[in-house]
Amino acid sequence: MKKSLLLFAVSLSSLAFSQITLNMGDIANIGFSIRQANDTLPTVTPGPSGASQTWNFTNLNNHYMDTLLFTNPNWTPYGGSFPGSNLCLMFGTSGFYAYLRNNSNSLEILGQAGDFGFGPMVIDLNPDELILPYPFTYNGTYNNTSKYSVQFPFPQPPMDSLRVKNTTIKSGNADAWGTVTTPLASNVQVLRIREQRISIDSVFAHSTFPAPSWQFMQESRDTTIEYSYWAKNTGNNYGFPLVNISTDAQGQVTSANWLQAAPAQTGIEENELSSISTYPNPGVNEIFFDCSKGNFARITLVDATGKEVLAVPAGNKVVKVDVAHLDAGTYFYYASDREGSVRKAGKILITR
Repeated sequence: MKKSLLLFAVSLSSLAFSQITLNMGDIANIGFSIRQANDTLPTVTPGPSGASQTWNFTNLNNHYMDTLLFTNPNWTPYGGSFPGSNLCLMFGTSGFYAYLRNNSNSLEILGQAGDFGFGPMVIDLNPDELILPYPFTYNGTYNNTSKYSVQFPFPQPPMDSLRVKNTTIKSGNADAWGTVTTPLASNVQVLRIREQRISIDSVFAHSTFPAPSWQFMQESRDTTIEYSYWAKNTGNNYGFPLVNISTDAQGQVTSANWLQAAPAQTGIEENELSSISTYPNPGVNEIFFDCSKGNFARITLVDATGKEVLAVPAGNKVVKVDVAHLDAGTYFYYASDREGSVRKAGKILITR
């Protein structure tokens, strides 16, 4: 009897330590930069489901790197289009942004914005896309349908534009827990989420002849399954999936990415937004960026639409930037390091 009680106590202790419950505090917050490595020819598989699993992904490769910055939506060009967003994911200096809402109930994507090849565009999701419900633990499930519609020029007479309506149907479940080992870390306690995603695109063309009208062109349907391995964000060590593995509908692995480094504090916090001194601000013909408190490699300036208007080399010195050729208005600057990670951000105003 004594032995049985001891084994029962050990079992409960292991269960409490191993099972993870995700909540809003497990997502990286404003001011953190994520470095994500991408394996374009993965040899890994998602591995088994169930309790107390062990996954070894040490043979993941790094074919190219993405830098993701969690920042304040109000510091970005499209923040005003997503008033419900309290967190923005900025994709390096590419000019692409994803606007999120992270609260005690869930993590959701409200939309995206950037230049997708047809000029600046805002994609508003309605309904929003659910990423995680909270609290979320082993055997938890969710279902979500999100939609958006975008329109862009298509100068192929008699057509002048196209419209794409997307519906994404997702079903997810926390199908496993255990420990994961990656090139970054060993034996990390994680919760695995398996998500099936069905994306349906309906394409319409606007014809100008014989009379202006929208005509249905085609519909495409794509099914993918993604496995994400989430750890608790204790001490700001993670805040992002350690590993993501995508497969097609038949289970063939198509891509994998993994957290290449622990999230780094960029210093882009509300009380540090002016860490780089800019003067005069407002400016007319030239603006100086005092970078003496940091070692930066590049300063990038984007306009209110998110379009990059200039980029200059920087360093731990005062940088003079000629803005005489720019229109009057509000601009956003990003100061990045040699690896392309954004370290500081802010706004400047140009007047005429």
